[in-house]
Amino acid sequence: MRKISFRLISGIGFILILFTTYYYYGRSDVLNFSTGANLIPAVLAATSMFIGIIFGCLFRQLKGKNESISIVKEISQIFSSASFWSAIAVSPLVFFCIFAVSGDNPEGFSNYALAFQNGFLCESIFRDMFPQTQL
Repeated sequence: MRKISFRLISGIGFILILFTTYYYYGRSDVLNFSTGANLIPAVLAATSMFIGIIFGCLFRQLKGKNESISIVKEISQIFSSASFWSAIAVSPLVFFCIFAVSGDNPEGFSNYALAFQNGFLCESIFRDMFPQTQL
């Protein structure tokens, strides 16, 4: 029950923080929820980050394995790993902080590349910031 609660909160937080990033830093002509503007950039960033998290977890999981693997089995194990759920919880916060520090608007292709890279490298960043924590 505790794992399900953490996963649910992490998943909801992932979506809310990404959309808040676009709402807070977006210009009114790029994304403004009150005017019903286009949500596609926020959805694409969330998708890019989610794919980056999956590939990052898969990379860390397969690193150092020399035997043959079943990619379907490896991918299914990702969704129950602590690495995946910690990345889901932390990645959007790092993404939000990047725009908070830079003061820039989240727009364009570079935004999606940043979201993918943030998802892929999130665990490495987290380990550097908090070396005493085990994932």
